[in-house]
Amino acid sequence: MRLESAARHLFLPAMVLACACTARADVVEQSVKDAPPSGLLAGAARADISPPVGIPQMNWGSQTHVEAQGIDPAGMQAAALVLSDGRQKFGLVTVELGSAARVAAAVERAAELTGIPASHIRIGSVHTHAGPAFQRAKGPVGVDPARYERMLREYYGVVIDKVAGALVQANASLRPAHLGSARGAGSINVNRRFRSRDGQPPAVGLNPDEFVDRELPVIRIDDAQGRPLAVVVNFQCHGTVLGYE
Repeated sequence: MRLESAARHLFLPAMVLACACTARADVVEQSVKDAPPSGLLAGAARADISPPVGIPQMNWGSQTHVEAQGIDPAGMQAAALVLSDGRQKFGLVTVELGSAARVAAAVERAAELTGIPASHIRIGSVHTHAGPAFQRAKGPVGVDPARYERMLREYYGVVIDKVAGALVQANASLRPAHLGSARGAGSINVNRRFRSRDGQPPAVGLNPDEFVDRELPVIRIDDAQGRPLAVVVNFQCHGTVLGYE
């Protein structure tokens, strides 16, 4: 929600400028649908990768429980985007998981199904702590780790198929498109690390004096009629909205 709102704010100056231009009698504003073809093709697709209730969810160092009790995992998605200039293609997928490493096999599968070179496909993760995870070293004592590891293997096997399928669907829906971009800054992130100093150990907290990356690039892709196809946003923020409980 915050990133989508920020994206709208980035486009506000351009909208104001367009309104100012129309006040001149000798200037006629042209929208995307009036513009000549850009040569860009784009396709987008989504897949539901919500894990089953009861899957292990151990994403916090102080956690003592295993199952995702009290957390509704529904609504987690994989979003795929394929771009082409008519000669080569690039595929991008964002998954709502703690890490993209467990679904890396989807790259080769999607490359085989779409013909897009594996080197032109990238998977990124939004690093949600609400996603499934399990580590034997964290315990808890007395649980059968094999049970939870089996659940994770089965879940990630399904996600790999869905991520590859989303790329196939996005590739099949390629259509003429236009691309616009802007670059701004966000203000919701803060450095949370305190370095060791004066005999004090390193710690975690709110440290506004340390480095933080506030750059907020936004890329919007519209179809030939000016209807939004996708918005690509990159912002550095480790959202810690869930506690270990």
